[in-house]
Amino acid sequence: MTTQSGAAGTAPKAAALLNHTQHPYWSLAVVFGAWKACLLAIAVLAASAGPAYDTSGDLLQVIASSNGTTPYASSTGGYAIPSGGIVSRLTSWDAIYYVEAARRGHVYEQEWAFGAGLPLVVSCVRDALARVGVDATVAVVAVAYVHIAHLLAVFALYRLGCQLWEGAAGRTTAFVAACLHVLSPAGLFLSAPYAESSCALFSFVGYAAFAAGRTQGLSVKGDALRLLAGAAFGVATLFRSNGLLNGVVFAYEAVHGAITFLQQPSPRLLRRLVSIGLGGLAVAAGSVVPQAVAYFEFCIEPSGVPGEDRRPWCVQRLPSIYNFVQDHYWGSGRLFNYWTLSNLPLFLLATPMLLIMTRSGLDLWQAASKTKNDANKKQEHEGTLAPRIAPLLQSMAASQLLLAFMAFTSYHVQIVSRLSTAYPVWYWWLAQGLSGGPRSRLAGRLVVFIVMYASIQGMLFASFLPPA
Repeated sequence: MTTQSGAAGTAPKAAALLNHTQHPYWSLAVVFGAWKACLLAIAVLAASAGPAYDTSGDLLQVIASSNGTTPYASSTGGYAIPSGGIVSRLTSWDAIYYVEAARRGHVYEQEWAFGAGLPLVVSCVRDALARVGVDATVAVVAVAYVHIAHLLAVFALYRLGCQLWEGAAGRTTAFVAACLHVLSPAGLFLSAPYAESSCALFSFVGYAAFAAGRTQGLSVKGDALRLLAGAAFGVATLFRSNGLLNGVVFAYEAVHGAITFLQQPSPRLLRRLVSIGLGGLAVAAGSVVPQAVAYFEFCIEPSGVPGEDRRPWCVQRLPSIYNFVQDHYWGSGRLFNYWTLSNLPLFLLATPMLLIMTRSGLDLWQAASKTKNDANKKQEHEGTLAPRIAPLLQSMAASQLLLAFMAFTSYHVQIVSRLSTAYPVWYWWLAQGLSGGPRSRLAGRLVVFIVMYASIQGMLFASFLPPA
């Protein structure tokens, strides 16, 4: 009887933990774990079908263990974490560059196309583990880290949604949007050593800090939160260059603040303008600092070969190793350079996400504009947008629209499904559609598409098959 009553008492407690209105973070963690298990199972299934076409991941394991007698030997005398199998399959495509950069730094020119954030964090974590007697390959540490970063990004997006959308309906929108971030079309890229999850995490944290700053008015705390937002966006840019688009929010605030200051000058307005300017510089630093490091390495202090000429990008008016590498090695970055007949299937593949990002950006831009014009107006089926946050939502929508335009005209367009993970507007738009109204059927079909896309893409990724 005691055992039965104990079990009966445990069941309601477990059910309560899964109630998203009472324990949203526990519920999100369960959704996250279930979806990750599903994706990794798909990857394992793909791996069991036969050897991978690309074996770079396996070669990296050999390189990482070259100082030991066995692949899993511990060089510190402590515990060695085994690697291989699914970790090797996840370490493919661009993940090779990230893992190698974490192991021995950026060496070759083309490696500078990949942000320094992920290699830096993974290298530091691996060194810290080694100091406490735990051996783990760079790939294992990277895979573990990106999972943690993705989960934290889910939590951060939920928190951000609760700041923007008021009331119970707003919290539901925030929760559903966070679940959609779990089910992102990026799929297995958010489990592999890629920078997307970290870029999303710091982007969401930055927006949350900025939103909190807007509620503080002209206080010192509000200015400090704006600086924190700029620092977070700078870190996001350090992971992925598209994090630079988060700077749109500072550009908007700078213009609006300058106009207000000219109309009604005051010390507090001046202080806010300074904080906005410093925050914007922090965002830019995420892009400028790595390129400055590359400039000193390749241009000021070349490789040491006598008579060697400096690289072409070193003598440009605005020397940028990133722009040069993207154009020279990957054939992207220039306007319409990717518009070839052979790439038409990739444009068709990217079309659904491009349309989602464009439509959602325009719709929520208009919703934010209406909220600014009439702060008392309620939004049926969608919760109420906090009036003070409306300008921030417009800036976020503008960033998303700009990304969609750039992906369509200048990027390898198929990666838009990965880049979209760091832009919250389309998650909220889809979450509002799922709550009912004229968009409900469309929203449901889009969620089915996202789940199918992520599942199929996961199997293709683990088999080293395009698109990537």
